[in-house]
Amino acid sequence: MKNFLKRFWAILLIGLILRILLASITFHPDVRSTALASGAVLQTKNFDFYGQSKCVAPNETLDDLPLSYLISLPVHFIERPLVNSQTEYAFLNHQNTLYGNPSLWLYLLYTKLPLIIFDLSVGVLLFFITKSKRVLIFWLFNPFTLWATIAIGQFDIYPTFFAVLSFLLLQKGRLNWAALALGIGGAIKSGPFLLLPFLLGTAKSWKERLLVLGLASVPYLLTVTPYLWSPSFRQDALFAPQLSKILFTSLPISGGAALLIVPTVLVFIYIYYLSKRRDLDDFLNFAIITLLMILSLTHFHLQWFLWVIPFLLIKFRGTREPGIILSLIGIKISLIGMLLLFDSSLSIKLFSPIIPSLDPMVGFAESLGPERVTFFRNIFASLFAGSNFYLIWKILK
Repeated sequence: MKNFLKRFWAILLIGLILRILLASITFHPDVRSTALASGAVLQTKNFDFYGQSKCVAPNETLDDLPLSYLISLPVHFIERPLVNSQTEYAFLNHQNTLYGNPSLWLYLLYTKLPLIIFDLSVGVLLFFITKSKRVLIFWLFNPFTLWATIAIGQFDIYPTFFAVLSFLLLQKGRLNWAALALGIGGAIKSGPFLLLPFLLGTAKSWKERLLVLGLASVPYLLTVTPYLWSPSFRQDALFAPQLSKILFTSLPISGGAALLIVPTVLVFIYIYYLSKRRDLDDFLNFAIITLLMILSLTHFHLQWFLWVIPFLLIKFRGTREPGIILSLIGIKISLIGMLLLFDSSLSIKLFSPIIPSLDPMVGFAESLGPERVTFFRNIFASLFAGSNFYLIWKILK
């Protein structure tokens, strides 16, 4: 680690400064949930942030798993002396009154600092996996991660970190630790649990598989169980609507029955994986296949693509194969297109904290109208899926 810091301290410092500046001047409403959870705990001294949050910000709802909020709490506790209570109240209830105010910039940095730490850490993990300076630089400065994690403030970087950590530990032969890391990621957002069968496939015996399954389950059970007694948690977060998105795509059969496409494809992928000889590369390959297939067949949130970027970097770093390069270009174009077709709070309005006049502005999507937006979204979604399917085919081939 010392040699790594000695070699790359300048790159890491530039990446850190860039993130600090961007975090301070960008705002999206979703970032309020992390601030609200920490604020509810630190103000009320009660860890039931689902229930206590209504006392702090009545119009906000916490609808994610407990660990997604708890993981930010230690950093926010250390930073707490820097927080102005009036700024926090305004931020959680009517943040637009703070636009142009330096106190908002400081509070945004306070809120996003845990995200910055984990974002930089993913870059470090990727270097240890690939030993590639180019991969480290790409992660630190690619626009998508800066947009999703730093500008919007989405905590998908947490499960992404633990999924990548799981792969690194698996690479080093630490299967049990890899299971625990994947379980922590799944306790934050359920996505990493989709990769658990591939981890089970690397085990050598049924006893070892049961141990892996148990270790992966522990973080979820430990963090969710204490909140089962919270009515707000059971109502808003335990069965949050976003968890059911993989069930939306279906093929009608007859008599009102329908084939659920994503679960059907997952069953096929798992059986195919478990029926073949497996090695470390197969975990990486099938992780990419699974995540790309789900994103292609689901109405997904753009930040979910963050989960697969590290694995794509590991797999395709330095590739010169024309088809793969064209597919990656297709993915980039489709993501940019889909971004522009969402409301302007995800693009131009992000910079309202430093340029208040941007807040009332209408974006590209609002000016097109619903029908045209739907048409162009379908076009970009098709480009995205087609590009993904080519990468999947190349991996299977």
